[in-house]
Amino acid sequence: MKASTCVLVVRLTRPGDPEPFVARYTNCYRGYVDSVHAEQFMMTDPILKNLIEENPNEPKELTMFITQQPCHHSSGRVENKHVSANTSCTNRLLEWSNSCLKSNNVTVVIKLSRIFRAHWEDEEGK
Repeated sequence: MKASTCVLVVRLTRPGDPEPFVARYTNCYRGYVDSVHAEQFMMTDPILKNLIEENPNEPKELTMFITQQPCHHSSGRVENKHVSANTSCTNRLLEWSNSCLKSNNVTVVIKLSRIFRAHWEDEEGK
């Protein structure tokens, strides 16, 4: 069974731009081992990267409208946990924010339409 599709629409606003940059990304299911998540596509989009890096002192806002929160060792099904539990788009976004967004004066806002599997607890009961 295939995992549910995550859809991410991103809007980058910069002072003086008459229209914000808007793009849509979705997960690409290639089997649980090789799937690419919407957040990964966004973080590697060369157009978005160029816009973020232009004028690094200029304040920008990146708003992510996403169908569910970024995964954190919880994507996929229980029977595929040995593979899907290794993925954390949450950690990837934090790393991207620290390595790219902060140095380019980008504020991130995440707006999600639903919380997915937030009730899960790890093996230590956290």
